[in-house]
Amino acid sequence: MSGVWSTKTFEEAKKYCTPHCVATSKESGFTTVPEVEDWNIDPNGAYFHFCSNETINGTERLLTEEILEKIPAGMPIICDMSSNFLSIDVDVSKFGVIYAGAQKNAGPSGVTIVIARDDLLGNEKPITPSMLSWK
Repeated sequence: MSGVWSTKTFEEAKKYCTPHCVATSKESGFTTVPEVEDWNIDPNGAYFHFCSNETINGTERLLTEEILEKIPAGMPIICDMSSNFLSIDVDVSKFGVIYAGAQKNAGPSGVTIVIARDDLLGNEKPITPSMLSWK
């Protein structure tokens, strides 16, 4: 958790599962990004989620080889790119899901862009809102 948006995502995840916090920079007031070597990734996790850019305090963590080496093979990588979508080069093949609120870079408020890998579609829990069933 590196800021307001990743903290909110963590809280939302509690509605669907028991999330595991890999690392946090809360003690710095979210003015830093946790060092990758300090991350504690659950090898049995269903996916790895991160927010690549936290605009409130101006921190950014892009997907790097160092991060890819920490994530267990085959674990889907989910990324909130609302703040830097269309402003950085991204190899989408490395992600299971990329989502972005378009109002920051690509369109009007309320529009969301989602890029999802086909094999991840149609596996949502029955309590998932139908608008998030992307099958």
